[in-house]
Amino acid sequence: MLTHSLFATAVVALATAAGQPSAQAQEATMENCNIISIESPKLPASDAGVLINLHVTDGQQVKKGMVLATIDDRDARAMYDVKRLDYEVAKQQAESDADLRHAIAAADVARIAHEKYVEVNKGQARALSELEVLQKKYEWDRAKLTIEKAKEDAETAKLTAESKKAELDAAKVAVERRRIVAPFDGVVAMTYLQEGEWVQPGDPVVQLVAENRLRVTGRLDATAWSRAEIENRKVTIEVELPRGRVVKVPGKIVYVSPVIDLGSVLPVAAEIESPRENGVPLIYGGMHGRMTIHTSQPAVADNRPQPPSIGAAEPSLRRPESSPERPSIAPASRRAPAPK
Repeated sequence: MLTHSLFATAVVALATAAGQPSAQAQEATMENCNIISIESPKLPASDAGVLINLHVTDGQQVKKGMVLATIDDRDARAMYDVKRLDYEVAKQQAESDADLRHAIAAADVARIAHEKYVEVNKGQARALSELEVLQKKYEWDRAKLTIEKAKEDAETAKLTAESKKAELDAAKVAVERRRIVAPFDGVVAMTYLQEGEWVQPGDPVVQLVAENRLRVTGRLDATAWSRAEIENRKVTIEVELPRGRVVKVPGKIVYVSPVIDLGSVLPVAAEIESPRENGVPLIYGGMHGRMTIHTSQPAVADNRPQPPSIGAAEPSLRRPESSPERPSIAPASRRAPAPK
């Protein structure tokens, strides 16, 4: 009787466990996940030349915007100085209104002189010849045209200044192309060249690695988990450190493969921020960890910026409707006969 009662209790317990999965069953876990640096580019040279300065060494911490290396830029800097002076002259001419003010003053004098001549001729009959009056009228009209010319010259001077500013900007770009600048905070993983060596466009000069942002990749069982259960979920990454220390870091799923690999494997990836100890990251590329995906928790909003799309404001490559169509050529049999 006791044996029958124990067996019945065990059956009920098993049924309850099967109908209500435990909290552990609601979490997707993956062992031995790869941890890689998200940003580790090999920064290349943009122009050919001699590497005259290498400002960093392997393992050095750098900040965004720091100049890491410089290719011979003496010609580019000299051209920049020339374009800067050209722009300053053009800008000064564009901002000056002396010619316009002079033309307005001259037109006022010519107008007053013409009015005086007309007034004298009215007071004293034919005191001045008609030719003299016409001469003053011509001088007044010419002075008014000089005002219009001064306004046109002022607009031309503004456009010239804008053109010189564009040339200055191009010269500045030419100087910047000869400098290799850190695009983000990071550490120099490797330098590939020495000062005095010749570089070609595209040759790697410095490899820079961002230590704060890391990507953790793993492979899920696609027969147990779907994309909808994994995308944008929170994760916890456990990494074992030397001497048995374990660090847990929160993160988020940022990628779920749209294609299932052979063996019903679903590749996924999460991003984390590496914690630091005494200013040094505890987790870095090349390590491995355990990823737990919290599928029981709601998905997190995807705040990544979307790529730009071609809108109506973009220039169209289609022919405008108002432009004339290309003339059609009739077949040879239907062409009009050439005149004899």
